Amino acid sequence: FIKINGSYQYQGSDQSSINIAPGIGAIYGESGDYAFGNIYDGNGTFTVTAPPTNTGTASVTPGSVIDSSAYVADTYTVSFGTNASGKLVYQVTGSKSGQVLPLPPATFPDQAPVYQSGTDIIFNGISINMSGQPKVGDTFQVQPSTPHNMLDVLQNTIDLLQTPVGNKGQFSTAIDQMTASFGQIATHLYSYQSETGTRSAAINTQVATNKTMMTNQTISLSDLENADLPTVYSALSQQSLVLQATQESYLKMQDVLNKLLQLQF
Repeated sequence: FIKINGSYQYQGSDQSSINIAPGIGAIYGESGDYAFGNIYDGNGTFTVTAPPTNTGTASVTPGSVIDSSAYVADTYTVSFGTNASGKLVYQVTGSKSGQVLPLPPATFPDQAPVYQSGTDIIFNGISINMSGQPKVGDTFQVQPSTPHNMLDVLQNTIDLLQTPVGNKGQFSTAIDQMTASFGQIATHLYSYQSETGTRSAAINTQVATNKTMMTNQTISLSDLENADLPTVYSALSQQSLVLQATQESYLKMQDVLNKLLQLQF
């Protein structure tokens, strides 16, 4: 991995495999990008971010997909306003989906849902929880996760922790997102560990199979090399006599059956 323009890029080779038996391959050279890359940030499906220009104290959890069949991948913006009664309300709009909350034909802000700290904001199959007190003009973005490698996630975390805290709600949201991303890293490593264990088991099984085949072939070769020719000739002669007697019996039985059929008709 080489750091280029602020991000780490993989410069190594791809996976390499070798045949260990007819039609059976094993990986002997791993791709660093496969082992340490292609890890989706946030909760693995979408991320939630807040700009440092927010002035309220609201923060948002990484959220989750509660209905995969209803999920629509889009870049959503959660924004706030006040209704005719002076209550704080929120709306959700998608760059492609348009207004999502309040559900059309309801209008913003007077028909929008009222915000309360700790509320679950649910739309298009996903749920995020917001706490704290946002202000009119604050926004939060919900967008599809993108793949990163572990080094980028670590570097982004270092950069976040070294940056002076401006808006606490924005900082808390960013920390929660980093935590979720590390959860995705752990899931990826556990899965990769299981995969390499399966590979190792397959190799060990094939090694055992190959050893058994070689042992059997060695025994067969030894039997041929150490065979006593008079004994082998005698055994073959006996088997030939048995085969001849069997053939004669079969012919006699066939002759009897033919005569019985002739008598019947």
